Amino acid sequence: MAGKKKAAGARADIEKILYEANELIRQSRELFAVSSDAAAGALSGLGDGRKSLSLEEAQDLIHQFMNRKVS
Repeated sequence: MAGKKKAAGARADIEKILYEANELIRQSRELFAVSSDAAAGALSGLGDGRKSLSLEEAQDLIHQFMNRKVS
């Protein structure tokens, strides 16, 4: 039981690590199962000069981008 709590805590710490957007784009196929073009499109709209994201933030942005309705 204690091992599960440690594993969950370790996972939370990993997701708080910030990565450069260009690094996430390069590794997008392995990390998010999307092409680098899709990841670049999703992360291109980062506002307020942000260039670093956690994995969770990047995944949320990519998910929103991929599910956006096209008119």
